[in-house]
Amino acid sequence: MEFEDIKNLIDEQLSSLDEKKRTLVVILAPLVLAVLVLILLGYPLFSMKNNCMERHVAFKEKLERLKASVLDYEKLKQSLIPVETKVKRASNVEPSVFLKNEFQKRGIKVKSIKVVNSSTWNGFKKLTLTVSFSEAPLNKVARAIFELENSRYYIKDSAIDISDEDGDGLVSGKVSFEFYGSKK
Repeated sequence: MEFEDIKNLIDEQLSSLDEKKRTLVVILAPLVLAVLVLILLGYPLFSMKNNCMERHVAFKEKLERLKASVLDYEKLKQSLIPVETKVKRASNVEPSVFLKNEFQKRGIKVKSIKVVNSSTWNGFKKLTLTVSFSEAPLNKVARAIFELENSRYYIKDSAIDISDEDGDGLVSGKVSFEFYGSKK
């Protein structure tokens, strides 16, 4: 059916109506068509707009979380600079000799130093050493551990086993240290 045929069909139908009904149909038909077009086109557009707005809000929230993560990362990175400096500084140090000298400087008799574990990761080495000592005042041992952890190198105690078996106030025992350094 062509446009002319449709037009003729509509004219025939309208001519059979009285004047009031014809005017009503002529006014309401385009109005109904316009409403249908708006509904059929408007709803998908409105739906797409809402979807885009929701995605925009979600994106903004993700961006804010990402910004917070980046700030946390930067703070962490800055806090690691002193640690990295200590680790790099230790690359030319023999840990067992260093620990023995530090204990002896404080008047603590070292019985033995053993490397218990050694590992490397991403260009860094970690040695776990156990220092055995005998008959030393507790305050000197505690001070030695404190000063070693706050030394120029990155050293942390990982285990302490101390006892005063004979009750004379002098302790004997073992302290395990983790000594971190760069690979040579």
